[in-house]
Amino acid sequence: MTLSGATRDEARPRPRQLLELATRRGADALGLGAITGSLEPGKRADVQIINPAALNMSGFGGGDPAALLVYSARPENVEAVIVDGRVIKLHGEMQNLKMAEVLDNARTSAEGLIQRAAAQWSLSSFAACPVSASCFMPGCASPGFRR
Repeated sequence: MTLSGATRDEARPRPRQLLELATRRGADALGLGAITGSLEPGKRADVQIINPAALNMSGFGGGDPAALLVYSARPENVEAVIVDGRVIKLHGEMQNLKMAEVLDNARTSAEGLIQRAAAQWSLSSFAACPVSASCFMPGCASPGFRR
């Protein structure tokens, strides 16, 4: 049963809609829909393989697999990740990654994203981040901000 069915609220998104938002529509929103977001010839092979044998994934009973992923899957259920045909995670372990370099690239990417968003919305600066101590927003007064 899906959440919309269980709550008798048809306005709630269906699990397959949520998966589409996280994949195809997410890629479209980022301007990447022509190269990723769905498994099609000519697009990047970006895939996550989920292990359904974990306790939190039990009770499937032949229902909608999309509902199982949306409502039950957690990061620790990800067995493998393939990005552009390259294996990044296998048997739950990251493969051939230099974590310091990955974190530095993630920080740089996040800063660039915030700067592009600020430029697009004509924001001159951001106030102190109320979200977390690991904020990357330029000018953020959070103790976790590092330049």
